Amino acid sequence: MIVCPSCRSEQMNGTLFCSECGSDLQNPASSTWGLEEDVRGSGTGAVGMHTSAFPDTYRSSYPDNVPEPLYSPIPSKPRAVSRSRTTGPIRADLKLVVLNTGRRVDCPDRANIIIGRSDAITGEMPDVDLSPDDALELGVSRRHACITFKEGMPYITDLGSTNRTFINRQVMMRGQPYPIKDGDEVRLGNAILKVIYRAGPS
Repeated sequence: MIVCPSCRSEQMNGTLFCSECGSDLQNPASSTWGLEEDVRGSGTGAVGMHTSAFPDTYRSSYPDNVPEPLYSPIPSKPRAVSRSRTTGPIRADLKLVVLNTGRRVDCPDRANIIIGRSDAITGEMPDVDLSPDDALELGVSRRHACITFKEGMPYITDLGSTNRTFINRQVMMRGQPYPIKDGDEVRLGNAILKVIYRAGPS
């Protein structure tokens, strides 16, 4: 017979763990003295021990219902705020409607109107910012396309975008200006714009 160094109970020869207190009989240095008192009290001394190693009277001191931890809800990703390089005058003859979201976009009165998405890291700020329309997820480049005017007519040019530009589902060649007219569908990546162009008197 061997004697448990912790609870002094007799155990059969070859027993690895005490059947009364769960002590390791092969490494008697790891004493469990004081565990019974901790279990009766706060239970802090029994951290990491299985309650099955103690009598039922000790296990009953543990609470049956442990409250669930409280978690703060993860805030939803804020939508980007529409920004532009200037708050100057806008064109009365040209509007764009983002069909993905239904948002109507005014075009500034500039010789070159850059369409793309803003970027806080690079400081990129296009004239027409599609960030509020999930431009990044839709594959819009920071400087995706440019609208220019020649003899009063608008033209759009792909500025070497990653996901290309399409007019009425036809892919555009990069760097080549294409005329656009009222009702045309322009797609930048997967962001779809409808052109509203009302030419004034010549």
